[in-house]
Amino acid sequence: MAKRAYVNRPDRGFEAQVAQFLASLEAVKTALGPPATWEAHLQTRKNSRGALP
Repeated sequence: MAKRAYVNRPDRGFEAQVAQFLASLEAVKTALGPPATWEAHLQTRKNSRGALP
């Protein structure tokens, strides 16, 4: 498939995709069931390793 089948090139289309993703993110996180502290844990690991290359 062509790349444009996945990402709309116009800014408005992209903004709509991002808004749709963010709107469904909480439901996806809930369905996956990660612990409440998973984001803080990832941030701590990132900070302990320093900047990514």
